[in-house]
Amino acid sequence: MKFSLVISSIIAGIIWISVLQFTNNVFMSSGKLTLKDQAIVRTEALVQVLNLDLNRIGFGVASNGIIQADSTSITFESDFFNKGTINTISWQFEKDTENGSYAAKRLVDSTQTDYMEGIREFRFGYLNQNMQTTEQVGEIRHIQIFILNESTSGFNRVSERHGIYRVISPRNISPVQQEDNS
Repeated sequence: MKFSLVISSIIAGIIWISVLQFTNNVFMSSGKLTLKDQAIVRTEALVQVLNLDLNRIGFGVASNGIIQADSTSITFESDFFNKGTINTISWQFEKDTENGSYAAKRLVDSTQTDYMEGIREFRFGYLNQNMQTTEQVGEIRHIQIFILNESTSGFNRVSERHGIYRVISPRNISPVQQEDNS
């Protein structure tokens, strides 16, 4: 009789350990998915705001509206609020020297809004009408955005990443007339 009690206890212990292991696996998977979703939602939200802003480039101005453009910032003019007033809008991605991540900042005229910190990698790229890379502000017709975001905290010592690459073609960009010096 004692033998059956020992066997029953061993079987119950194995079942209990299996249930605990299953619960642990569900918990770990849930935590990882939560971090992945956090990275996706934050990155998508930033790209959506960037997309809306960049599609306003040149609205209500005679030139293409772009004042300055490099790999981590862009400044442009637009009748941004559709009120007949030309606004200057800037997006800047400043690198933090301590942890190497970027912080997204948006300026409308002189009002600054901090959007997101902890961006692992960021780049603007600029294309002309033939979809070739250009650095000439007057030739820009398409804007490339690459963002790699990382979850703000790691789970089980692993943080989740989400990257987005988009090409935005602002509707209001008009060609800048080049003077003929011949």
